[in-house]
Amino acid sequence: LEMLVPSTNGFFIQFDFGETALCCRGAQADVQLRAEGSDNWTSVGSSCEAKSTKGPQLCNASGLEQDTLYYGRMRLLCDNEDLSTDFIDAAAPLATLLGEAVVDGSVIVEEEAPIARR
Repeated sequence: LEMLVPSTNGFFIQFDFGETALCCRGAQADVQLRAEGSDNWTSVGSSCEAKSTKGPQLCNASGLEQDTLYYGRMRLLCDNEDLSTDFIDAAAPLATLLGEAVVDGSVIVEEEAPIARR
């Protein structure tokens, strides 16, 4: 599980079921995110439903808070619960971007004196 290409309100998630999925009927990815400082995991939902059990899958997590570090995890759910997997953590957490800066007050920009060339 890897989280990549952050924006201000989301990022992409890439995962691969591996060989486990070959025996799994009704394979579904349960991809969850947790913001730093929170104990609550939230399902990414239908945007991360697997299109296939073969090869890497790519989905989009959106509607996230900007400038926030997120941890990810996923598991494979099968019709036969005995074949479902435990959660696997993302390789690394990923932060959404800060977005636009808002200035309250004024900003002074001074022009620098030209550098004398010899």
